[in-house]
Amino acid sequence: MDITLYTTRGCSSCIAAKQLCNRANVEFTAIEPGAPGEISKFEFQTQFPDIRGFPYVIIKQEGEPDIQFIGVVELAKLFLKKGLVSSKKK
Repeated sequence: MDITLYTTRGCSSCIAAKQLCNRANVEFTAIEPGAPGEISKFEFQTQFPDIRGFPYVIIKQEGEPDIQFIGVVELAKLFLKKGLVSSKKK
């Protein structure tokens, strides 16, 4: 599973998505459009013209279509479905 998180500075949902990936013990790439060394905001908007929220998540899995969505809730649902995290409190 290849996960890319497009994030933006000051986004609490972006921070939560990164923490969720860490909790699920999955590797991910975080990209902050417009940040030094990252793609420009213009390039991001050109690649993804309909995206109006963060985190924007793209998950690539071999032999399956890409999964794309906005938000940490959908990421949590996916991880729960795959058994990577639990909703039970410790």
